Amino acid sequence: MAHVLVHIGPHKTGTTSIQKAFLAQREALREAGVLYAAPRLMPERALAAAFSAESFFRHPHMRQHFAGTAEGRAWGERCWVEFEGEVATDRPQLAIISSEHIASVPEPARLIDRLRRSFSRITVVAYVRDPVDLYQSLLQQNIRGGKCLRALPTPMEYRYPYDRLLRRFADLVGAENLVVRNFARENLRGGDVVTDFCAVVSGFARMPPVAPVRVNESLPGAALTWLMLANETIGLKMPLAARRRTLAALQASPEVAALPRLRMTRPRLEQHIRSRTRKTCIWLNDGFLSGQAPLAILPEAEQVQADGDAAAVRAEMRDWLLDYLTPEAQRVIARAVTA
Repeated sequence: MAHVLVHIGPHKTGTTSIQKAFLAQREALREAGVLYAAPRLMPERALAAAFSAESFFRHPHMRQHFAGTAEGRAWGERCWVEFEGEVATDRPQLAIISSEHIASVPEPARLIDRLRRSFSRITVVAYVRDPVDLYQSLLQQNIRGGKCLRALPTPMEYRYPYDRLLRRFADLVGAENLVVRNFARENLRGGDVVTDFCAVVSGFARMPPVAPVRVNESLPGAALTWLMLANETIGLKMPLAARRRTLAALQASPEVAALPRLRMTRPRLEQHIRSRTRKTCIWLNDGFLSGQAPLAILPEAEQVQADGDAAAVRAEMRDWLLDYLTPEAQRVIARAVTA
């Protein structure tokens, strides 16, 4: 029975680490009967491209290679034909697709129907992250991308994506074929997402060792706040090459790496996040995370109203971030970016 495991991420759950680790071992996996889908160009985007919305093709990575949506989707279709040909030739014990972009395709039913041409069994794997932790990662992404404070989502505006996302795939493949793992380090086997994903895969097929890989390391709180302040005056006007050099300098500095990590230290902000995500976290704990470390649930009596003072929340968010930018931290960062 042909079987495919579709890892849909989502974003900010170690997906890039999994992809790099499995790509490095693709031939060894293939010899063991496990086919890892890896088109030559942008393998993490290729199979999602045929089913993605127009906004997907406006991303700089896509615009670098394709003139528009039609050209990008045609490329995605060619990647599907190539993948289906490999499946027909290899007849693998298990095929693996890993793409965080699959999670956001507007009509996942079309993608699942395409898979059913080649596979009689479909398993979908997803990782979920604590809402406060995921919110902080979202801030990292937005600030590193050039956004200033007023453009960042506050805890009052934050949207936790897992309810709608996972319900869509559970409806398509059946909840019994949906594997959900809590991304918390204490929950991951070996404390590492690559090791954990390998353990999931080994439940369906024998496979060779895959060494863990860590990428996209987060910036400490002070470096992130410093970058946010730079965005306030320069923002997206900063040339991409200059932004990349600055980020590389911050990430390469051992002194910067030793600064405190960004942690939620403002109870009121945390209350807003956990109030907005409480029902989804309960649903995930009860429906998918049995036997795993559960997601934290805010007691019902501690919930806060969604219609609070938005200006006050944004001001507290600003002060929370500025707390990290101590005089000593500023000197450490200045040395790193001017070296």
